[in-house]
Amino acid sequence: MVKNIIYIDNDLLNSTIAQNDGGVALSKSDSLSNTKTESESNNGKASLSAKIKAPFSEVEAGLGGGVGNRTDVSTAESQLLDTVFHDYSLDILLDELSNELKTTENDLSINDYVVFNSNFSAYDFQQLKNVTDLDVFNKFEASMNLVNKDEIQELKEKIKQLKKAPSKDRTTIAKIEHEQKSLEHSLGNIGDVFKTLNGFANLADTLYPNTVLFSTDNSITLANKKNFRISTSQISSLSNAIHEIKIFGIVMSKQNSDTTTDMSSFAPETINTIPSILSNILLDSFNIAKQGTNIILPIAIYFE
Repeated sequence: MVKNIIYIDNDLLNSTIAQNDGGVALSKSDSLSNTKTESESNNGKASLSAKIKAPFSEVEAGLGGGVGNRTDVSTAESQLLDTVFHDYSLDILLDELSNELKTTENDLSINDYVVFNSNFSAYDFQQLKNVTDLDVFNKFEASMNLVNKDEIQELKEKIKQLKKAPSKDRTTIAKIEHEQKSLEHSLGNIGDVFKTLNGFANLADTLYPNTVLFSTDNSITLANKKNFRISTSQISSLSNAIHEIKIFGIVMSKQNSDTTTDMSSFAPETINTIPSILSNILLDSFNIAKQGTNIILPIAIYFE
């Protein structure tokens, strides 16, 4: 089945394969210059070498020759080779771990390898912080007022004329004034919502910098932004996906909500627990994680 890989941690992927195969050096490539790209193995298992050769023979044909015999491999070609290599390495690792891979989010232990399907929500806290900034909100509200400018002015003139009339219709005036205020503040009390969300997003972005958090049924997955193959806007649209996501990774730890939140009891030697406590409060308050939730370090995230 074809994988639509949106995230892959190549360092963790290759390190895991290397440890699993007795220290094989998977590849050596210079993708930033127009030099040749090589793949080489050292002290590895013969079976792994055979597996690695398969995708490269196919790519060599597509590039018009053997990679090992060329010295003019372009940057684009080099990047293509790297992508093929790492995608194929993912299949290799999934195959090698097949006997020990857990396939559900339940009954997991720390250091377990797991691959599972799940519905999900994706949280990019930096983006949330940026879009809920009050300056952004105020500019948005000002733009809405410009859109309603002519209608607001018309209502003002109507109120002015009604107030000049000998017999003031106060009920009508009050109704029109209310309509005017509604147009001037068309976003209502959403500003208070922005303040709340911005406070949450600022703390979350400080606790989880450069991270997109995937919340699934019984896990949170902390994905480093540098390993994504898609843009920030594409990541934010992922939660609207109607199909499940597949996460392959390692269980780092479990969410612990029992830690004390009494800041007055902290001694100098326990201040290192403050980030963990704030994280517990934050994730629990917004129903992102609960006691016992798995915390996953992802190797790959993809759709099938």
